[in-house]
Amino acid sequence: MSDCLNEFYLAKLDNPIISEYQNFPPTKCTFFGWSDKNGNKYGGRVYFDETEIWEAFKTIYANPKTTQSALVIEIDKYNSNLRISLESENDTVVIEKAKIKIYEASR
Repeated sequence: MSDCLNEFYLAKLDNPIISEYQNFPPTKCTFFGWSDKNGNKYGGRVYFDETEIWEAFKTIYANPKTTQSALVIEIDKYNSNLRISLESENDTVVIEKAKIKIYEASR
């Protein structure tokens, strides 16, 4: 699997990257952490299939009305699985080939 070190973006809930769109290329890998309502901490790492992620961007931006898109990561209620999609105001492409690793960071 590819290394995440060349492509790293810090995104926290109070970080403006969450509320403002910025231009970034499709990434090979991303990792992040979160806490559930009970304070349990988790981490996740996503390794994208390079062909699939590039095709998703091509599909989204094939529509001339599309000016921006967002990579959306939804965590299930059990903190055990993710749903990943690339979404614009006009289209949604579900990312299915990504390899996902989720781990409990602490209790």
